[in-house]
Amino acid sequence: MPRRLLEIDGRRVDWHHHMNFPDCALDPHAGKWAITVASNEGTFSEIYDLEPKDILRPVEVLNCRKLASNTSDLPEV
Repeated sequence: MPRRLLEIDGRRVDWHHHMNFPDCALDPHAGKWAITVASNEGTFSEIYDLEPKDILRPVEVLNCRKLASNTSDLPEV
């Protein structure tokens, strides 16, 4: 998992991520796999030669936990 992501998540900074495929027009590293993280502190990405399934899964789990904790104090409808 990207170390910088753990740092911003640990400070409870709101963030979201994107999985960029090598052929994606929005991939900041054309021709490579990338995971991009955006927050109000900026955007960063890490590049990979192969599909980073083993990296993406923990990022998505962390994101789901973040979303669950952000909504746990909302009133029930």
